[in-house]
This record gives sequence, structure tokens and C-alpha cells, in this order.
Amino acid sequence: MTEKLVISYKEQLRLQNDIIRQITKDHFLPGVIIGVSRGGLPIGVMLSHYYDTPFIPFKGSLRDHPNWETDWKLPSHWQLMWHKNIIIVDDICDEGDTFKKIYNDISKAYPKVKIKTCALVQNVNKVFTVDYYGITINKKENPCWVVFPFEDWWRD
Repeated sequence: MTEKLVISYKEQLRLQNDIIRQITKDHFLPGVIIGVSRGGLPIGVMLSHYYDTPFIPFKGSLRDHPNWETDWKLPSHWQLMWHKNIIIVDDICDEGDTFKKIYNDISKAYPKVKIKTCALVQNVNKVFTVDYYGITINKKENPCWVVFPFEDWWRD
């Protein structure tokens, strides 16, 4: 059985506050926040409220319920053209494939925007490292499944 790393709601809020401090220290004011479904949606919405900035949900999953939005020229994404700073948010940067793909897709569609990324949890990997994160884990040394509060809130 795989060990679980359970992140409580209180811990999630602490990690988000750490990320906000990192963004502030970096002087990066987001014009748009993109939340990757499913795990990036609750965090992205909360950051959107904090920064009082538009939020765009993105259908992008390579593993759980695979689905990938490919047309960055859709009307729902047009506001990206008017903002120069974008933050892509997800709950975890596990292997990094999702972050790498969405980063590359947006860079191609909107080459003039500055893109930063954040996740509550950054796994040590070779594919992608987010700009801002709450904690780092190493699944090679300690294989675990990270459980976020919005994944099993009904069990408390």
C-alpha cells in the first residue's frame, strides 16, 4: 500500500500564503490566473479572489480523466491577450508533464505574455519545476500519494 501524505485544509491555506509571499517578493502581479482542472481549480479561484484578478479554468489532465483543451484562441481565453502576466496553478507538480505542456501551449499562442507557475506541492522531477510552491517532496526516495482537502472533504 502506498503511503499517503494528507494535507489538511489549514495546511493548504498555509501553503497558499507561502506562495503569495513568494509571488509578492518576486514583484509578479498576475493579470490572469489559470487553474488546471481538477486540483488547480479551488486554489486558482482562491488566488483569483486574493489578487482580484480574472480566473480561467483550464481542462488539462494527462492522467486522471484525460482531457486537454487545445484551442487557446477560444473567446474564453481572449483576455489572455490583454494581460502580460499569467500564473498557471495546480495542486501538485508531480512528474511535470502537465505544467510543461500547458506552459508550452500558452507560450505558442501568446508569445508576448510572461508566464509563472505555482503548485502547493512540487515533486523533485526532471521535467518541470514550478516558480512558486509550498513544499517539495521526493517520490523516488519516499513514494507517496498526496491527498488534498478538496479530494476527500466528505470523510472528515
